[in-house]
Formats: sequence, structure tokens, C-alpha cells
Amino acid sequence: MIRLKDRPITPKKLGLPAAKRAKKKLHDLIARSERPKEKDFNSSVWGDKRVKSSLHKFHKGKCCYCERKRDNGAEIDVEHYRPKGEIKEVSKIGYWWLAYEWTNLFMACKKCNGAKLSKFPLLANGVRALKPSSPLNKENPLFPNPENEEVENLFWWRFDPELKMAILLPQDERAFRIIKELDLNSPNLVKQRGSILEGLIDIARSMDKAFIMRQEVEHWSERIFEETKPDNEFASMRRCFFIDRGFRSQVCKD
Repeated sequence: MIRLKDRPITPKKLGLPAAKRAKKKLHDLIARSERPKEKDFNSSVWGDKRVKSSLHKFHKGKCCYCERKRDNGAEIDVEHYRPKGEIKEVSKIGYWWLAYEWTNLFMACKKCNGAKLSKFPLLANGVRALKPSSPLNKENPLFPNPENEEVENLFWWRFDPELKMAILLPQDERAFRIIKELDLNSPNLVKQRGSILEGLIDIARSMDKAFIMRQEVEHWSERIFEETKPDNEFASMRRCFFIDRGFRSQVCKD
């Protein structure tokens, strides 16, 4: 994971009459003490191509959890950070009032969205928000909000160049649970991340040589900077790799 910055302005679709009617429908159901069902949510609002396009730009084309690149409009889901429907852990009504809230929407691949689904566990001392007037900042959720938290600080990496493997490691118990719940070390993910290791190793070796020979240092410094920009697939892994090799000052910090 990597922190997301500069969320675009709210797409017009979320402020059009269709979105307002969808919100009113939910409020009316709650006023009648009825629990909103899946059919009561209008997915065409958050699933609009303009909303998806804006999220794709905000996420630099990557899943907010695993950082795999996704094509705009293909194999991506609009992720409700706080579940709009039932919350799995407590079998209670979800965050229905956030269903069309722009700041609650993210982009995830189908695998990660499928792993998270309606899960939204809280950590110790967290107080569940069960209505619009409840403070969200008291919840202390397990899953980090990629926009509000320095998520890279939660993890580290173990690299095995021979087996071409890159394993995500937890820094604490919370991170361990995040990796487990979202299956962030699935065989396919480990393989995909490992497939770029060889190229990173070549750059690191060239940088070592450049320092020794005192030649092309600037060139290879720029290569490391480019390789660790946030728009790269698995940027957090790339940054950790080069920091681990002693090139912290060359790594992109944006």
C-alpha cells in the first residue's frame, strides 16, 4: 500500500438528481426503521464511468490495497472503505449514509474488494459509528484509510532474488491482520511482485558500480527516482528494496 494524495474534486455525478434521490431513499427507509438492502442502493451512481475515471486518476491506476495496475473501466471495483451494507463483524446495518460519499470511495481490484467485502473490524477501544451523527474518528479501524494514513510505515518487505519472491512483512499485530484479511501475500501477488525484482537488482548493481567508478551516478540516481515514483506498480515495494540497498536518498518520497 501507498498513501494517496490530492483527491480530485467530487465528480458531478455524485451531486446530480439521481444521487440525491438515492440518498433520500435511504434516509426514508431508516426513518421507517427499515434496514436498507442491496437493491436499495443505486450502484449506477458510484459506478458511473466519470466517477471510476476520477478514482482511477486519483489512484494512479492502481488498486488501493495491493497496488496492482488496473485498466480504467476494466477489472476494477469501486470500493466503499466503510461498507454501505451489513457489517460482517457485528451483523448490524452498515454505513448507509456514506454510500454516495466521495471521500468513502476508493478503487480496488476485484480480488482485494472480494477479500474485504463487508469486513470492517475495529481495533481495541474503537467505538462503532452506527448513525450519521456518530463520530467516525472514534472508530480506530483495522483497515487503514489510504488517503489519511502513512500506510507504508505499517509494513516491510523480504526479498528472495533467486526464487523471485517479494513477501510483505508486518511491522506489528495490526499489519499482520491486514495482510491476512486482504490476502496480500497470495501466490499470484508474490509472483507478480517478484517478476520485477530482476530489473530492480540490475539498477541497484549499476548504482553500486557508478559510486565505485564515480561515473553515471546522476543517471542511475534518476533511474531509482523514476522507479520509485508513486505511479509505478508496487511502488511501496520498490522503495523498500532500494532503501534496503542503501539508496534512501535516491528514492522518490512523494
